Amino acid sequence: SQVLRDLSISLEKFGGGEEISGNLTSAHQAFTESINLRRQLRARLEDSPRALSDLSISLEKLGMVEKTSGNLSAAKEAFTESVNLCRQLRTNLGDSPWVLRGLAHSLAYLGNVEQASGNLTSACSTLTESLDLSRQLRASLGDTYPALTDLKTILYELGQVQLELGQSDAAAAT
Repeated sequence: SQVLRDLSISLEKFGGGEEISGNLTSAHQAFTESINLRRQLRARLEDSPRALSDLSISLEKLGMVEKTSGNLSAAKEAFTESVNLCRQLRTNLGDSPWVLRGLAHSLAYLGNVEQASGNLTSACSTLTESLDLSRQLRASLGDTYPALTDLKTILYELGQVQLELGQSDAAAAT
């Protein structure tokens, strides 16, 4: 199992380098191969927290490449699966900061794709859920740099969607 995990990590690192270099096809292939390995690990480890989290992160990376490539439906599919895995982690482990932050991030990625796809109502709902989790995380951790940075980012993203929806009062309040 550790060898498969190490290989999937190496593929993600390679994919990340390819993505930075603008080689999106190669990045997509590396992330897809990593996801296939993560799925094997998930089956072997029977939905262990590490297996669920690793697969969720891999799906987020693939989703980002899909979004950058303009394949918004594939990006949405990857981010939706990532959100579902994070929800499963939350059900299994509760509201630990690690779980809340992962779910908040996955929801923010999904909300961004919904916004880019023109599904503004869905984007607003998804980003609002991410904001609620980010606020819960801040209440738990206090004014730490990661908590405040996450909160600042999601407030901005939600405000942008609210402005696009013509909800300037809500955006100002956010």
